[in-house]
Amino acid sequence: MNFLLRVFIIFILSYFFGIDNHWWLIVIYPIIIGLVFIDNLLSHFISGFLGVFLAWLTLMLQLDVTTDSIISQKIANILFLNNNVFLITISSSIGGILGGIGSTLGQSIRKIFVKDINQDPYID
Repeated sequence: MNFLLRVFIIFILSYFFGIDNHWWLIVIYPIIIGLVFIDNLLSHFISGFLGVFLAWLTLMLQLDVTTDSIISQKIANILFLNNNVFLITISSSIGGILGGIGSTLGQSIRKIFVKDINQDPYID
């Protein structure tokens, strides 16, 4: 439940605030979510990746449909790609990796500054 909640919150923040803001601000939202929720680093990476990947995929598909694939087809031709779907998938994956790294960074910062009393110091 914690995992799905993180994915949903990151998706909503990246989708609604990613429309008019700079692209690099999508890293800030997973960092904040990583600071708030407690879980292992792999789970945080996957939730950050999925949240931003799905948000960017949705935004790019909406843009692609509204412009009748004119912009994405021209960019795909410039980059020597076969079709625009491959371009959209690559771009969404790059955003997803940034989101995953951001969420992992937030959890790592939390582990540095907030010590768990019940945790064994020799086991991660």
